[in-house]
Amino acid sequence: MPVLGIDPGRQGSMVLLDTQGVIEQHVMPTIGKVLDERAISEIIRKMYAKHIGLHVYLEEVHAIFGSSAKATFSFGDTCGFLRGVVTAFGIPYSKVQPKTWQAKMFEGIPKQWKVGKVKRVDTKRMALLASKRLFPDFNNLATERCTKPHDGLIDALLIAEFGRRDRQ
Repeated sequence: MPVLGIDPGRQGSMVLLDTQGVIEQHVMPTIGKVLDERAISEIIRKMYAKHIGLHVYLEEVHAIFGSSAKATFSFGDTCGFLRGVVTAFGIPYSKVQPKTWQAKMFEGIPKQWKVGKVKRVDTKRMALLASKRLFPDFNNLATERCTKPHDGLIDALLIAEFGRRDRQ
């Protein structure tokens, strides 16, 4: 059963998995700094048309502490848009909070800490470690020229894997 994991946001991504592994992966298409909503809709529509039984797992996010009101509104707008596209196409979906999928996907990964005034868990580094352990051949680069892993692709992959396991 195919599962599409979506990490929302301008730096987000979509990864489609089935029991064989990664089928498709897409960084959120943009025009300048604005999401290309038409392109996103078309990607999701084509996935739904090609993969019978598709189920979407959409990260359920909330306001990020310290973000501006404008950034928070824009992020919420993107989340609502994605939920609307999935709903409009009649695709079944589940929302999953970051702490829920991270708890499952980070099992067995040693805690990584951010360096700074306050000691906090570095979820981005932990996600990279988890993705390399679970999907060693996954291409986590946004483009061929990139050298740094794309956080959105990594999160979308892990959200999809959480969803795949949840559906079993």
